[in-house]
Amino acid sequence: MKKFIFRTLEKRSARYHRLIITNSDYLTGKVRQTYRLPAEKVRKLYKAIDLNGVRWNPDRTFQEPIRILFVKADFRTGRLDVLVKALSMLEQYRFQADCYRTGGAV
Repeated sequence: MKKFIFRTLEKRSARYHRLIITNSDYLTGKVRQTYRLPAEKVRKLYKAIDLNGVRWNPDRTFQEPIRILFVKADFRTGRLDVLVKALSMLEQYRFQADCYRTGGAV
């Protein structure tokens, strides 16, 4: 029953809102198919930053810790552990991570 109510509200929300943003081709197609939405209503926004043209300087220093915002419904699926491991390899930098959990699985 809970799943049915959630799915119904989600479907209404998808139809009501002007734009739905996803983060992959797969999810874009899935949302369009599931909620029967037109292509112009569902847009893809990748989760990565285009680093082409960005010059990397490993000797660069920062006065303040580098702030990281991590927002996920499920930290395990979002692989917070991989982020923590990767950041720990950058010993010359200090990081401040703000982690927020959105609705969904714990």
